[in-house]
Amino acid sequence: MKEIESLDLSHNELSGKVPLQLTQLSSLGVFSVAYNNLSGCIPKSGHLSSFGMDSYRANTNLHNITQGNACAPGPDPLLEEDVEETLGDLGLYAITAAAFLLAFCATIGFSFRRSYGRIVMLKL
Repeated sequence: MKEIESLDLSHNELSGKVPLQLTQLSSLGVFSVAYNNLSGCIPKSGHLSSFGMDSYRANTNLHNITQGNACAPGPDPLLEEDVEETLGDLGLYAITAAAFLLAFCATIGFSFRRSYGRIVMLKL
């Protein structure tokens, strides 16, 4: 397992501290534990020190190690690009809802049209 090259554990509802054993993964090229509920200090030893704060994004209880080995507040849980994605998602939801409503109304309209046509033909 020490030869693993990619480890993405984001969006998994993980909690607790980042295991120090991860610092021994020397072949790691991709690493992310973003969007979890991790706490404690971000390990700055081994290969993990080469990864940016994006790897730890949205872990509000996770902190950086300062020069005095104390923890300082860590990554910002919401960056501007996350807000932009949320606004884009809202637009997508609105378009999807409008398309569903239009399809539903068209289905109901065609149902009444066919029923009305049959009634008129029966009366003739």
